[in-house]
Amino acid sequence: MRLNRLKSLFDEIKTLNTKQKNLTLNDFLEYINQIVENNLSIKEEALDVNFAGVKLLTAHQAKGLEFEYVFMIHLTDNHWGNKTSRNLIKLPDGILKIQKTIDDNDEEERRLFYVGLTRAKTNLYLTYADNYADSGKTQIPSKFLTEIPEKFLTNLQVKTSEANYTKRLTTSFAPQTFTPTKDLKKFLAQIAEKYILSATSLNAYLDCPKKFFYNQFLRVPRVKDFTLAYGSAVHYGLELFFKKQMKDYKLPSKKDLIKFYLEGIDREILTKAELSRAKTQGKKVLQTYYDFYEESWAKNLPIATEYNFSYHNVHFADIAITGKIDKIELIDKHAKNVRIVDYKTAQPKSLNYLLGKTQDEDFSYLYQAMFYKLLAENDPLFDWNITEVEFDFISDNKGKFTKVQVPIDQDDYAVFCQKVQATHKNILDLKFDSNHDACKTSRFDCEYIGLCSLTEKSVAKK
Repeated sequence: MRLNRLKSLFDEIKTLNTKQKNLTLNDFLEYINQIVENNLSIKEEALDVNFAGVKLLTAHQAKGLEFEYVFMIHLTDNHWGNKTSRNLIKLPDGILKIQKTIDDNDEEERRLFYVGLTRAKTNLYLTYADNYADSGKTQIPSKFLTEIPEKFLTNLQVKTSEANYTKRLTTSFAPQTFTPTKDLKKFLAQIAEKYILSATSLNAYLDCPKKFFYNQFLRVPRVKDFTLAYGSAVHYGLELFFKKQMKDYKLPSKKDLIKFYLEGIDREILTKAELSRAKTQGKKVLQTYYDFYEESWAKNLPIATEYNFSYHNVHFADIAITGKIDKIELIDKHAKNVRIVDYKTAQPKSLNYLLGKTQDEDFSYLYQAMFYKLLAENDPLFDWNITEVEFDFISDNKGKFTKVQVPIDQDDYAVFCQKVQATHKNILDLKFDSNHDACKTSRFDCEYIGLCSLTEKSVAKK
């Protein structure tokens, strides 16, 4: 319950932050003060429960339903049968042609009682108490109970259960003992079993299993920094731009591209200074980007943009995989050969860098290209042959832009496929220990370095 309320509060903050991009802590506290002053409340979201439990229903609500076990409670006189008439205006005798008897007034209650009885499939429990706190007097059972033949009834002695109820409730609601080596591993195993691997998560694991554990596996909430927000807005703007081209069969204008980009950046949560910087930077870069590629874009109509594999249930060697291609361009219509394009807002990289042949030995670009190939080969709905994988760097270098095509060697690709399987097995085996000596992130810069030993002990095998 407390976790659900915290989640409801967090959702309220996110909603408020979406409407008011420059929300500050003082603004939020003022918002809370206004809620309190006006006797309002933050709506608590209903718990999403998929487990079996007790359903509390009225007899009317239970019509048409069936349950294994049914408990009908408060079966006392005046509550079920012999109800006191509450007519404010009583009609004189002789007005109605048909005069109702006391028993006639109980017929509707009797039928409703029968509805309750017949909802049970296995066991039916009929209960009442000798005294209720709100009445203050001794109760007698409903006359409907006496109408049930005794051969169908079994009297239960409840005094023993009543005497032990405190012990039972204390046991049921006692805090559960949490043992990391057992409970945490069980929880993590459930996530691992349903985990879907992507190029991003693969590279994250290979870079640092610890960061992967928090960012991709547990998905700990993080603040989206300026670089990510800017990149997302550029992708959003280009997606709408090329969709419009595919729809209209003509190249949209430069103003359209800038308009779509600004729509994208307005969706992001940034400070005033960051938003101003993003708008200035994005407009300048994309205007030059449009001028540089306008002629080639006009000649080449994309066949897909933001192609999403997540809807196609793609599997490789029983491993669920997913991803999204920024743009697909047709190279040979008859052979169905295509080029896939991936946008990068980072500074341009050389081919050797993309192949991991420089001192940095960064294979993330190469593995991303290979992962696209892996997705395409295992997606039954992908009807093209990928012959080129191109990284399009959207970063202005004195009015020029860079595109780099990455060749995929078949032998290297076979090794990569083995690496995907090995990584997936490591995830299933809950191997998230960080190799600090091999990690590319400085120990001083790593945001999770303080948590490494904690998690490694928690998921370690006995």
